Amino acid sequence: MKKFLCLSALMGVLLTSGGIVSATEALNLDVPEDHTAIYGGGMEATEEGFSSSKLRYAAGGGDFNCGVNGFKVYANYYHARAKHSATAKNGRGGQVRSVQKAGVRAYATCNATLTGNTGWWNVY
Repeated sequence: MKKFLCLSALMGVLLTSGGIVSATEALNLDVPEDHTAIYGGGMEATEEGFSSSKLRYAAGGGDFNCGVNGFKVYANYYHARAKHSATAKNGRGGQVRSVQKAGVRAYATCNATLTGNTGWWNVY
């Protein structure tokens, strides 16, 4: 299955807990993810200062969010009707994936790096 590149319209600066968090949302990026997935997408969240970054959006019929919380990057995805996964990746290539059945939240976390932390979702 060939994925296509579709940069979304969301680029902004979020203000959380007194810190500034910049986030760029990208759906259906061509990334080395699970090739058995029907469709998927992801988001890059970077943290400036000591606040935690968080951005949530509706994705593929489910609910996805990811961010950096202290020294961890996390991703979680809930889909009520399909098998799905959440993947947390850091800037050094480390990643953790959680695959769950319909109706169970997939939650993944791994050690964060200073840059390049991302969260991804897939539906099977």
